[in-house]
Amino acid sequence: METESLGVIFRSNSDREMFERIVKDVEKNTRMWENKGFTPNELAPEKEETADNTCSNFKFVQRQNVKIQPIVKERKIGRNDPCPCGSGKKYKKCCGRNL
Repeated sequence: METESLGVIFRSNSDREMFERIVKDVEKNTRMWENKGFTPNELAPEKEETADNTCSNFKFVQRQNVKIQPIVKERKIGRNDPCPCGSGKKYKKCCGRNL
């Protein structure tokens, strides 16, 4: 912690460590607007519990030899493109009219 730049000088390292401990305690126990009025200490146990529950819910699955098929993106048909049904009309006048 840059205490000298703040104008705070400690006589020993133990004083500095005690000050840092107090500042950390204040940070962890202060209610924050961002946390909807909760302190970081109040939110931390909930996060740990949910992480443990999600890890225990997963089951390990053996990998099978399955062919992975690539995803093929179909080209989007524009309104003024010829209709894919083969009529020769514009898409908006043929099959696109029903949409």
